[in-house]
Amino acid sequence: MTVYVSVNSPYRWAVLDRRGRLVDRGVADSLGSLAAEHGSAVTGVVPGQDVVIHPLHLPAIGRHKALSAIPYALEDKLSADIDTLHFVLLQWSPGSESSVAVVAKDLLHSWVTKLNDAGLNTIALVPEYCLLPTHSRAPITVAKSDDGHVHVRGPGTAGMSIDPAMLEFWWQEFDDKTVSLAVNDNKLAKSFIAAGASRVSEWSLGSDFTEWLSNWDDGVRIANYNLLQGLNNGTISGDTRLFKWAIGIAAATIILSLIADIAEYQVLQRKTARLDREIQAIFTTTFPEVTRIVNPRVQMEQQLRNLRSGTQGSGDFQYLLSALAQSAPVVQATVEEINYRDNTLLVICSTQDFAGLDRLRKRFEAIEGVTVQLLSSGSRDNLVTGRFGLQRGDG
Repeated sequence: MTVYVSVNSPYRWAVLDRRGRLVDRGVADSLGSLAAEHGSAVTGVVPGQDVVIHPLHLPAIGRHKALSAIPYALEDKLSADIDTLHFVLLQWSPGSESSVAVVAKDLLHSWVTKLNDAGLNTIALVPEYCLLPTHSRAPITVAKSDDGHVHVRGPGTAGMSIDPAMLEFWWQEFDDKTVSLAVNDNKLAKSFIAAGASRVSEWSLGSDFTEWLSNWDDGVRIANYNLLQGLNNGTISGDTRLFKWAIGIAAATIILSLIADIAEYQVLQRKTARLDREIQAIFTTTFPEVTRIVNPRVQMEQQLRNLRSGTQGSGDFQYLLSALAQSAPVVQATVEEINYRDNTLLVICSTQDFAGLDRLRKRFEAIEGVTVQLLSSGSRDNLVTGRFGLQRGDG
């Protein structure tokens, strides 16, 4: 049996059987009364607005490397000091997009302390929106709860809680306006339709997590959402045998980590050598007038710095290359190939999606004296590539 308990009043609770199906639910007067009635081990349900899930690309080869890279990869997107935050890697595989949950450490500890002080043993904490079910004909569920917040659950581990006043802005930024939505509130459904959503269905699934759990058809499966993953609670066992066993496991982990680091270093060395060869080839093609090549990476950076500092009056090629240097980083595009012939700078760039190519095209168009054409586009290896032609002319 699994018991879910709200960490805040009203103290809603729900009991699920071993197959993840709801068998009972209710509202308790206090957390203390739940320990006597349902046992001590519980999963705490925390406010969704306090837990933010970020999609993130982590190119690390090993999971432990990905975990250590998370705070620095997200640092620019966070308003709080990374030392005050707890990061949970919800979904990850090498070379694909990951999802990371972020929550304040002090909040996390306060929730655990509150449940433990009431006599409840907290085995997991999950954000409220992860308990939303998904409809068989709609990949995104949107539900308004009793406290007025709107909760969203998407494919995989995607989810969020949002203030109703911000919902329209979120939808306007959403890429696929044709996606099917299952919405629990008639007024909310009408607001989506008014904002341009074309496939909205009303789904009466209730307004709190205990009602949402009753709408799961195949049982609740939310193990990846546990916010206590990786949390050091500071407890030390007094059992000497257990301590020795833990030391042995730690030693084995260090050895395996060392082996993994060596293997990763060798892989990165090969990748670096290949990248140096590619940079040299691009450098030779782009700057044929440079005949002495000592360090193509450093020389390429120097040439690009020189071009950026001499945008005006420095020739068509330099002007167009400077336009590329100004535009690609802004939309997080990667420059794959550059060629210049017939007064045209031919550039192949890769982005995460086709919308990224469109943003890059608009950035080029915004630069005075540059005309741009998207000559071709396609997708490979989970990336979208586009071939642009840039020329000097009326922008």
